[in-house]
Amino acid sequence: MPKQKLPETWESDVRRGLLRLLVLAVIKESKSTFGYAIAQSIRERTTDRLIVQDGTLYPLLRRLEEQKLVRSTWDVSGERPRKYYQLTAAGDKQLLAMLEFWNELVISLDPLFRGIVEGRVADSDYQEQVQFCTSCGNQVYPGAIYCANCGAEISESE
Repeated sequence: MPKQKLPETWESDVRRGLLRLLVLAVIKESKSTFGYAIAQSIRERTTDRLIVQDGTLYPLLRRLEEQKLVRSTWDVSGERPRKYYQLTAAGDKQLLAMLEFWNELVISLDPLFRGIVEGRVADSDYQEQVQFCTSCGNQVYPGAIYCANCGAEISESE
């Protein structure tokens, strides 16, 4: 089935909305990283679906720093100076709150979207058919493709 073209503004809005979450997550995972590495990590992890431009990333990093969600330090020991970013305690709290919201959103909407994609109406009693991810033990609702907690692919037998 050929891939449908998305309305440009909708796709842009979704990407922009996710970028803050992705940047904070990459910084947390790496403990300390610089802008180019953040962009590359996002690009690799999304298999080239999200390519973050410098003109988008660096203003976001500045805003996150102004909001005290990240702090930065310069490393001038190499050939070229690099500004490294670390999550602050406030940034860590923000990230966890965003991840909780994201997980709830995915768990709530996945059965509906999965049902539409498969050409069926999602079961109204899906809440009673809760299953658990074999990788992390997270709740997984029928029809889920991936675990919202660990990202593991959910097999049909789960």
